[in-house]
Amino acid sequence: MKTSVPKARSKKIRIGNCSYLVTRPYELLRELDFVTYVEDSPREIARRLHENELDVALIPASEFAVHGGYVGLDHGLACAESADNLFLCAQGPIDRLDTIYLYDGSSSSAVLLRLLLREEWHITPRLVRVPEGLDLNKLRDNEGVLVLQDEMPANLSRMAVVEDLVTAWDRLTNKPFVFLVWAVRPGVLTLKQHQALHEMFRRCVAAGKPIIESAAEASGLHGGSWENFLSARYSFYLDDNALAGLNSFYEKAAHYRLLPDAHYQSATFTLMNRRTIRAVKERELTEVLDSLLAGGRLGVRDGMRLAEFASFTDLALAADFARSKLVPERTVSHVCILEDTNVRNTPQLERSIESACARGAQRILLLPRNEDLIDVGFFENLIHSLHSKFPLWLEAFTIPQILRLAWNTRRPVQEVVSRLVTAGLDGVSGFGGGMLIDRLLKKRGHKFSAEEYLDAMKWVHRFGATSWCSLSLSPQEGWEERLMHLHKLRVLQDENPGFQFFHLESSAQWPKDPEAVETRLRALMISRLFLDNISSIQERDLQPSELPGILSLCLGANEIRIDVAGDQAAAEQSLRTLNLLRDLGMNLNESARKEVADNEVH
Repeated sequence: MKTSVPKARSKKIRIGNCSYLVTRPYELLRELDFVTYVEDSPREIARRLHENELDVALIPASEFAVHGGYVGLDHGLACAESADNLFLCAQGPIDRLDTIYLYDGSSSSAVLLRLLLREEWHITPRLVRVPEGLDLNKLRDNEGVLVLQDEMPANLSRMAVVEDLVTAWDRLTNKPFVFLVWAVRPGVLTLKQHQALHEMFRRCVAAGKPIIESAAEASGLHGGSWENFLSARYSFYLDDNALAGLNSFYEKAAHYRLLPDAHYQSATFTLMNRRTIRAVKERELTEVLDSLLAGGRLGVRDGMRLAEFASFTDLALAADFARSKLVPERTVSHVCILEDTNVRNTPQLERSIESACARGAQRILLLPRNEDLIDVGFFENLIHSLHSKFPLWLEAFTIPQILRLAWNTRRPVQEVVSRLVTAGLDGVSGFGGGMLIDRLLKKRGHKFSAEEYLDAMKWVHRFGATSWCSLSLSPQEGWEERLMHLHKLRVLQDENPGFQFFHLESSAQWPKDPEAVETRLRALMISRLFLDNISSIQERDLQPSELPGILSLCLGANEIRIDVAGDQAAAEQSLRTLNLLRDLGMNLNESARKEVADNEVH
């Protein structure tokens, strides 16, 4: 039977539910005639809410904090005392672990694990994401694995350590742990829609047992730990005790810089217009900046507010302070970019590299033609040969090119990256990843998703190579999309560090009027404050006549990149830029000062 509400708007509310057994009762929401309903993994549902593809969604509690601009509907999934389906397992003592494997979709549970490792066990092991189904019998004594299973694995009893994370959280706080929360974009729901949703939530809870039991039987789970979902330890309504546990989680996670400062807020309504309050209760901007200067982590919503409303001066002082804590001096790097290069003409390629070395290149960035991406073995031999002849840092390929090479050769991306890095590849270019929002990637004609891009970059970092990242400014996106893009970069760097630097780039459609120039500088300052785990921000190819570029070195940037692939005129222009920076009193590093002095002598 359909539950109806008067139609206050023609557009339907887009609702997303997690495809877990325990959240199956929420599928009754599809009966509401004012909604469109989808199910997917928690990570994908959170992504779709973040990128404005959903209006209401059941998302990990950690993702609620990451954004900071949603309001809650007081329902979700909480667990008290023990979960009996979320374990840290190991063959040796926890305090001796140096590597822990996480199931690939973990979010709140991964943050909970990192928090407990620091506060309960006082260790910071390396965390590695892997597909579910890792063989527990292959763990070494210094390795652990985070296990989330509807039904307890048979070989779990043979593990030396099986630690229920919810039990550890209860031991620490004596409060429930909230895994998932129903979140809504402010202003989306009318009062009657809100009331209809809450009525349906009550129906979902009441019908929980037969729905879960039927779904478990359909999945072949007869008895076992899935029955725990029907116990009093699990709750779908977030009462005061559950919310106290949630806010305690947010407080502790913010203390360890695992999440931004956050506080759960329920959706409320005004009496006059009977619509949701437009925004959550927000801190003063000065309070946000003070928190960042004290070492806090910036959330998406606060980043949007700073970008739009903070005074330019306050933002500039905060960004330069953040830069000075990480990198006190400005540096200069010389790179030779060999783009769209015929890599099969080896003699010509080697002459180009020799010429770059003579002009002071410290790094070579080799970007082959797409039509040459057909043979992994050829590039293995080429990389090995170039490394043996030239003692330079060798970067090659963009991530889209690596994806294309994997597709063309019908090999897994993991294998392709492993072979290239083993052959001697030092780094991979960040070109092509300047706006990792799926809707925009598709609109711009890219054949890969943000997840595919980030997964390939993850393997680059994991196998020991480095890369860099960027934010591409275009009139088509707003601050929320820009901050969500930066969030994806920050998460990857947290878990698989390897980004050496970050830089801004502008699309061909980016205007050059004063307002656009200020927006670009604000984007630079916000990037410096948001990307607290990437030390270097690079300004590319500065020109003495371009004041915004020079200003960027006062507003968070710390490195100047000079492309030495140009002619003598370009080299002289770079020298004039360095002289101007010196005249402005900027503290250049020793190599940059030496370059200025040497050229003055000549």
